[in-house]
Amino acid sequence: MRRPDRSTGQAHAWLRPENLDHSVGQGTLTAVLRTAGATGGHGALFGLTAGHVLGGDPQAEFGNRVSLAALDRKDTVLQGRAHSWSPDLTRLDRRVRLDAGLLSLDEAALGMLVDEMEWPLGWADARAGDEVRLLTRHHHLPGRVVNRFDTDVEVGDPPLRYGLSDVLCCQIDGGSLPGDSGAPVWDTQQRLVGLLVGQAPEGSLGNAIVTPIDRVLAWSGCELVLRGQPLLAPDEGRGLIAPPPAPVPPVVQPQRASDLMARTMWGEARGEPDASAGMAAIGQVVLNRCASKHWWGGTVEEVCLKAWQFSCWNANDPNRPKLVAVTEADALFALAGRLSQDLLGLTETARQLSDHTHGATHYHAASLPLPAWARTPDAIECARIGHHIFYRNIA
Repeated sequence: MRRPDRSTGQAHAWLRPENLDHSVGQGTLTAVLRTAGATGGHGALFGLTAGHVLGGDPQAEFGNRVSLAALDRKDTVLQGRAHSWSPDLTRLDRRVRLDAGLLSLDEAALGMLVDEMEWPLGWADARAGDEVRLLTRHHHLPGRVVNRFDTDVEVGDPPLRYGLSDVLCCQIDGGSLPGDSGAPVWDTQQRLVGLLVGQAPEGSLGNAIVTPIDRVLAWSGCELVLRGQPLLAPDEGRGLIAPPPAPVPPVVQPQRASDLMARTMWGEARGEPDASAGMAAIGQVVLNRCASKHWWGGTVEEVCLKAWQFSCWNANDPNRPKLVAVTEADALFALAGRLSQDLLGLTETARQLSDHTHGATHYHAASLPLPAWARTPDAIECARIGHHIFYRNIA
């Protein structure tokens, strides 16, 4: 199953998600995500769209039936289930940092439609002035990122209001239409930078609200399925997406690495007796892993988001929603941000000299039983900081 090349602006089929049990209307599928690191047919696939498409009705529930109708193939409708979304409109505090929703998908069913979909070449951060393309259901509309802003959004009938913090404001030629919520926003190199929430309110510098994709990936713990990659299975031809002529790797801005590390430090160690020392120790572990470049990754982004490594990022961890939502209004997170920037600004020699974990790549809470990896013959306990015990020489 190989997707034919299409020139920019040519009409193409889009999948239109709708919560069948509690509908507020159809949206647009942004992309397909999979469980981070899942290969060999293991893991799960998710469709990504705007969160209010799935959860815009306060009566909506996880597990609701979701349809995915193909715009240009009226006889093709996939079935999925609502998995998770933000914002949660049942809460009194509705100020969030992203509008995004996931629906579970079946690999075999989705594999029948790989030729009908636009697949990105990667993902990237977007900054003010960057040129972008909004991929609506019929056209690629040019535009640009104007700024980041805080804004309010209304959804449903009667309308419910929620707030979005630090999202992208874009100016899109021609604007968006009802049903475009969730439409992907690409940069000029066909990398996904965000998903459309809706029209920006009057008085804004642009006309479109966009949730940045890096925030979605951090929230979901998933990775994008890109052009040239299998959905899940490695065997040739099974749900395979056509390869691009020249793959473009994702771009991680320095501020992205600093923010991810700060959130990891805050999520893992904000409750330590000495929060500064405890969070700095977690940051050192992240950087020690980056330096060693083992299976857990070689960049801050890869290391922090590696599945089942830092528990604060696990999808079922109660820390996870707090981790995504926290801002510098929280004094400990502001401290984590400063520590992260300081650590990333050190030379390698200076970092090693200031490393109070003495090269640790692993740790566990002292209150927990000794993990199996800490009982291996080569494991070396190298520090005890706060409530954590640190180790190096772990394979």
